[in-house]
Amino acid sequence: DCIDACPKGRRTQENMKSLGKRLYEYAIGRAIVDRDYASYVYISREGNKPRPSLKTEHVELIRKQIGKYPFAEYVYCHCYLGYRPNEMLQLMKDAFRTTDGVDYLVGGFKTEAGTDRAVTIAPQIAPIIKRLVDEPGLYIFPGPDGEMIDDEYYREKIFYPLLAHLGIQDIPTKEKPATYVPYSCRHFFSDLLKYADGADKDKAALIGHSDYDTTVRIYQSADLKAMQRITNSF
Repeated sequence: DCIDACPKGRRTQENMKSLGKRLYEYAIGRAIVDRDYASYVYISREGNKPRPSLKTEHVELIRKQIGKYPFAEYVYCHCYLGYRPNEMLQLMKDAFRTTDGVDYLVGGFKTEAGTDRAVTIAPQIAPIIKRLVDEPGLYIFPGPDGEMIDDEYYREKIFYPLLAHLGIQDIPTKEKPATYVPYSCRHFFSDLLKYADGADKDKAALIGHSDYDTTVRIYQSADLKAMQRITNSF
């Protein structure tokens, strides 16, 4: 009933189901219940169309707004980091690392493969990231008050207004939903990886997909220098 009544999209409903499964795992392990009923919950795929990637010309328009439109640099950085929106927004200053001359960020938490993964910093955003890291506060991408911002604020107060300002799309409504959403930045990053030279294991490490978990954890190790060559090629 909770999921049926939820007005949010498929991703939120899947998160609710995942929470249910964890609760049942806890309960079964303590003999409170004897069956995982969350496994029987069905999340409809109806209307769940994949979101398109931002286009190269869109990202260039966003770049030109840096210093002119509030938080344009956040969206631009998002396109070259590939983190899920909430992963990027929760990056704290200590996520910035340097090893053997390679600058990278460590973050991510949604999947085992994506948890605390290293993402080397592309040259397009390196000066921006360094400036943001040097500014006061705990977070790399803070809100106006210096505190962490959430998905909703990023989507409704930063991403959608910026795209509307640039004429890429109107502010979405119930009657006319958005074509591009914050995840479109991650899709853009994925497209960059698709055409970049580099080993699949290093590309998977950057995006945090599950094939990285099996390939790298069991057979190989991701190489920061190799990952840097990929992001430098963007």
